[in-house]
Amino acid sequence: MTDVKCRWPFPKEKWPLWWRICSPTVITIVGSISKFWLRYCTQVSIHNEEALHEILNNRPKNQSLVTVANHASCIDDPLLFGMLTYREYNSGRFRWSLGAHNICFTTNFTSYFFGLGQVIPIVRGEGVHQAGVNMALDRLDEGGWVHIFPEGKVNVENEFIRYKWGVGRLISDCQHIPLVVPIYHVGMDDVLPTRKPYYPRFGEKLTVLIGDPIDFTEMVIKLRNEHKDALEIREIITERIQTVMENLSKEAHMLHEDL
Repeated sequence: MTDVKCRWPFPKEKWPLWWRICSPTVITIVGSISKFWLRYCTQVSIHNEEALHEILNNRPKNQSLVTVANHASCIDDPLLFGMLTYREYNSGRFRWSLGAHNICFTTNFTSYFFGLGQVIPIVRGEGVHQAGVNMALDRLDEGGWVHIFPEGKVNVENEFIRYKWGVGRLISDCQHIPLVVPIYHVGMDDVLPTRKPYYPRFGEKLTVLIGDPIDFTEMVIKLRNEHKDALEIREIITERIQTVMENLSKEAHMLHEDL
């Protein structure tokens, strides 16, 4: 692994005993903290939560899943998934996420910690064919779940950021077109601010809106039949996801105002 200037956190052997013990342990500990924080330290309102649980627990074995969310704070993931059950943490199909290599993977300790938490290092500016994106695609090809923040960074100013095309590649290049579930949250930057002083706030309002799942199968087949090249397909898929998220944002902000 040459992209990341620290140790690649994943074992060459897939998956050794130490990994099968340590990874669920890290996920359960972090998940427990997130569940407590989300349920007891915030005024959280989660909309359409049952739909996400239904997809996580009952989708076919080979049905891959991509969840996309806006990126408002460094605590978005894992706090967002404090809504999950312990069964979903330990089902063997827990989410893989993409994390900035220069933030999450700066030392061997943090590399292994985030790696065991199923976070894959991504190097900003290295494009959609880098090792981290390839690994995420491998997990999807196995019927796994990948979570991604298409803005590519914490959106400190809450401004328009064109989504990165990596999410388009995860969908268009997957052996089985993933189901896509959009998630928009409001108030995460109040729970953990993006400006000084950087410390958690308790009792803040937090709204999480889970959108309807999107099946891109027909769109991808249609684009391929029209002989669109890979770049065009990724761009069209990404633009579609951004449009859905913009509409979801309006609804989530209205719900947040009423909270």
